[in-house]
Amino acid sequence: MPVTIKDVARISGVSISTVSRVINDSKPVSSGIREKVFRVIEDTGYVPNPVARSLVMKKSQLLGVIVPGSKYPVGDLVNAIEEIARIYQYDTVLCNTYCDSKKEEEFVNLLRSKQAAGIIIVTEKINEEMDKKLKKYGVPTVYYTLGTPKIDNINCVDVDRVEAMITLLEKTEKDDGKIIYLRPDKDEHNLKENSRQAILEEAVKEKKIPSSKFKVIYGANDIESAYKLIEKTLKKDKAIKSIISANDESTLGVIYYMQDNGKSIPEDYKLSQIYDTKIAKLIRPGITSISLPMFDIGAICARLIVKEIENKEHKTGYVFKANEVILPYNLMERNSTK
Repeated sequence: MPVTIKDVARISGVSISTVSRVINDSKPVSSGIREKVFRVIEDTGYVPNPVARSLVMKKSQLLGVIVPGSKYPVGDLVNAIEEIARIYQYDTVLCNTYCDSKKEEEFVNLLRSKQAAGIIIVTEKINEEMDKKLKKYGVPTVYYTLGTPKIDNINCVDVDRVEAMITLLEKTEKDDGKIIYLRPDKDEHNLKENSRQAILEEAVKEKKIPSSKFKVIYGANDIESAYKLIEKTLKKDKAIKSIISANDESTLGVIYYMQDNGKSIPEDYKLSQIYDTKIAKLIRPGITSISLPMFDIGAICARLIVKEIENKEHKTGYVFKANEVILPYNLMERNSTK
């Protein structure tokens, strides 16, 4: 059985309220009793209940961080949140939804039940109804939206992804030839790929590239299918000069096809990838791509949530005010487009 505050009080020979005052440093307690209680806590291995402590202190030091799982490279983002949270003496609880919107709601409710001071949500798509409830209940919340369309009146951190894609298009264009975007199968539930395509198409529109010069090619689900798809596509349309891939598998499929058929990148075709990865850096030629400042995004998310928590704690009649922070992206220009 786990040791409780009652056990600590009984062994120490003091009241439960005295143990609580010692733990929370909320009221004066003699040094002798304080030392005795701490000695019992150490001997018994008692761990204070953070929820009970937050109720006593009327202040929670718990931050919830909800992420969509390994499908997205959010390791640096989470590390930054934890690092900044420690500076401000907050503990973090990491919740993995595996891109399941129902799990996201369940975790929000769990964190509320644990008296979390605030929640950072990394999500494919913002749940507007849930966001309304969080505002209604006064739960400070910050979003990082993974490029999906944002909603008004939220705290969020992001980069200008359309501008980033315009920059990528400019580096990938070649000799007034056609540009193709190689991605996995069309699937309305694949929010990750659909979001990337929507952002790229918006960039194409802003650059005023005619529809006859840009085409999305579906079916690059792995290296082998990407290889076969690019082989079929390039044989069918000789006007294609530029290829943008959705992920590492598509990129590798294209490169292997080029190597097997005596084609050269970038002399024959320019190749870029939507977002930067270790593969894009290590493969030869290196692949031009957009690098997102994930550590900085996490750090700003953490600072925003702490600021929102402090505003709520120190203001009577707390009123939510949205903050949107847009960070710069990095174009990683490599030999695949030079």
